[in-house]
Amino acid sequence: MKMIDEFIANYTKNKSEAPGFSLAVMKDGRTVYNKSYGFRSMEDKTEITEDTCFYIASLAKSFTAAAIMLLYEQSKLDLNDNINKYFKDLPQHYDDVKIINIVNHTSGIKDYFTVYENNNKSTDNMTNADVYDFILREKELEYPCNSRFGYSNTAYVLLALLIEKLSGQSFSDFLEHNFFKPLGMKNTFVFTEKTQVIPNRAYGYKKEGDKFCDFDYCGLTTGDGGIYSTINDLKLWMAAFENESIFNKDIIDKIFTSNKLNDGSRGKYGFGWFILEEDNVKVPFHSGHYNGFTNIILKVPEEKVSIIILTNYYEECWQSIFKNCTGFAMETEEIGSK
Repeated sequence: MKMIDEFIANYTKNKSEAPGFSLAVMKDGRTVYNKSYGFRSMEDKTEITEDTCFYIASLAKSFTAAAIMLLYEQSKLDLNDNINKYFKDLPQHYDDVKIINIVNHTSGIKDYFTVYENNNKSTDNMTNADVYDFILREKELEYPCNSRFGYSNTAYVLLALLIEKLSGQSFSDFLEHNFFKPLGMKNTFVFTEKTQVIPNRAYGYKKEGDKFCDFDYCGLTTGDGGIYSTINDLKLWMAAFENESIFNKDIIDKIFTSNKLNDGSRGKYGFGWFILEEDNVKVPFHSGHYNGFTNIILKVPEEKVSIIILTNYYEECWQSIFKNCTGFAMETEEIGSK
């Protein structure tokens, strides 16, 4: 695994005490490479392990979209239902917005995070109820529904609220009952204002001068994020797409397929996954970045390869994660063929 070793060496050089990462590479549902490095807490110098809980940020969207697909399988919703069938108080400009548009980021629903940021407003400690109030206050969509792709955290908060409405369970309980517990994901938690202390959690950091400063997660929304997990648990989640323990192949294929826009072109997003075509090979992936946490999961379904990287350190060099992951996948493919 030469490329991965070089990637790790580039991070670890000249760092004797620093935040770090957990990294795993899987082939055919099995772990072929695992490495953890650095501290989950700079204050007490506790080391990161395979069971360290990281805030996974937008990687949570794969769970939210999978929950919508599960409700679809249970005939509790139709993906082509208009969202105002379930939320009667939505403004009139939502009349043509379907559930599938919300899932694949073609709804035109404005991203609350971007709007707040552009207006120098903090999203710290915002809840799903706060985001729904934002939805009700907005006077128009950002663009006509299904005319283009537009990433929206608001959309995925709305999906979490829909999951709760149709299941009669909290978002946390629904994921626990249908995904976390059946798959043995014992160290994965939805974080809300009611969440107790998360054991073995990593804290987020950034570097200012020569010091690592607190840059931890400070939100309370779910659906768009709100999940802590470990490298070991996420390996179980990725293996579920190989062994079909939650969904059958037809549903999994649909999860990893982008939508068609009004003009007939393909969108960029499936069910909680960006869909990249790399040399005629489909590569679903998602990044998750918020404050001191930067993460990515990448899959090559045709080769049954998955790569997971979780970090608790904000640094520009982590952008190399995105450039290197496809190379990691191809290197893993070569190993698997020997």
